[in-house]
Amino acid sequence: MRRLFLLPRPLLCLYTPPRPAVLSFPPAVHRLPTRTFSTTTTLCAPTELSPESYNAIANATLDSFFDACEAEAEERPEVDVEYSAGVLTLTVPHGTYVLNKQPPNKQIWLSSPVSGPKRYDWDADRRNWVYARDGSGLEELLKEEIGVSFDVGDVA
Repeated sequence: MRRLFLLPRPLLCLYTPPRPAVLSFPPAVHRLPTRTFSTTTTLCAPTELSPESYNAIANATLDSFFDACEAEAEERPEVDVEYSAGVLTLTVPHGTYVLNKQPPNKQIWLSSPVSGPKRYDWDADRRNWVYARDGSGLEELLKEEIGVSFDVGDVA
């Protein structure tokens, strides 16, 4: 759109305002990967459990892990383990791990200084607590990060 401005006679001119700059990005920028959230991607379906079954399996799992950690703490003075009211706290040289029961969700939650927070559901087919986003098992993760092995298969 051209506009006519009244300027002193020698400077009478047509003025065209500048167009707004249109930025064009390469097509790859327009197709950024979408972020996945914990509720969108699941690699396994959790087993439906009654509250009694959940409590029995979760308690047996935490008891089994606590026993394995206590044995490790007796051999290594830098390891400290505490278990109270469904919350297991394990302190090792590289950080503190916390495992706790989540009865409303029928899950076991893990807070790891290495891999971060994870929520595990019971998978009866694998007889293990499984992280739904990547399909990893609680037992395997703890053995890899801490070096403490325990048998989840004996709990159910």
